Amino acid sequence: MTDKPIALVCGFGRCGSSLVMQMLARSKMPMTGQWPDFEDDNSSNPYWLQKQRGRAVKILDVHRAERFIPSGDYRTIWLDRDPHQQAKSQLKMLRELNGIKTGARHLRAFRKSLVNDRPKAMEKLATQGPVMALDFEQIINEPEMAALKIALFVGLDSHTAPIKAMAAVVFPRPTHAQPDMRLEAALLEEQEKERSDG
Repeated sequence: MTDKPIALVCGFGRCGSSLVMQMLARSKMPMTGQWPDFEDDNSSNPYWLQKQRGRAVKILDVHRAERFIPSGDYRTIWLDRDPHQQAKSQLKMLRELNGIKTGARHLRAFRKSLVNDRPKAMEKLATQGPVMALDFEQIINEPEMAALKIALFVGLDSHTAPIKAMAAVVFPRPTHAQPDMRLEAALLEEQEKERSDG
């Protein structure tokens, strides 16, 4: 059994957690879940989580009571994003994928919940080991610097870690929420092509 810590990738929806998981996958770190979002239904099972040493695990909304994280050796990457843009992106997903009508009132409520829930999540994670906050905007604008920070934090050797390959996962894009899902569709198509070529 490996003595390496579990790398948790956490945040709220539409924060860039899937992108960070893709970067870690490119580093050849063992992963849980499947590309491209690496979400795993087992992540809410504390007994399963304890057995993921040396792997990267994505867990969203850790502030919720049902998200119990057992004691262990963790290195947590917390993804922040401009809360207004993150709320807009969350509402877009509800609208585009579920047909839910949204408006300015919903945007204000979502933004408020992101701001209010962050301290609760960070407090919970801080009891489990080191936490590194990383901005979605930095990942997009400075992918190599973000890749280096991620690699060093989770214990990858910065001399041998494929920093450029990790950064190459990040395709140029705006950091503000787009009005529809065309960007996501284009990115998935590009990532699939990149993945099959690589």
